[in-house]
Amino acid sequence: MGPYVKRQYGDQDTYNEELYHLYDEADLVTTIKITRLRWAGHVMRMQDNLPCKKITLDKLEGRRRAGRANLRWIDGVTKDAEKLGVGKWRTRVRDRDDWRRLHESAKTLRGP
Repeated sequence: MGPYVKRQYGDQDTYNEELYHLYDEADLVTTIKITRLRWAGHVMRMQDNLPCKKITLDKLEGRRRAGRANLRWIDGVTKDAEKLGVGKWRTRVRDRDDWRRLHESAKTLRGP
């Protein structure tokens, strides 16, 4: 299980998963992923000449340093979309109603 909170009454410990289920709240990791996806939807629908979209989608040029390449923000969004079951998110984001439905359905998922 995970961290727990002592109940005020009784001898039994209450784990976070039980509290999420009891109060029908998503865990923090899922909430962050959903919020990141929502912002990615805004960015993808922006005009191409805006700095925010340019920075998000452009790839760096030139030689990189030795070692593992740094992950870009958009790579994390793609991974989050896969974990939340949103396939082909870059094309689906253009349909606002479909994206809103996907966003709402992702809110009902549990766990990181």
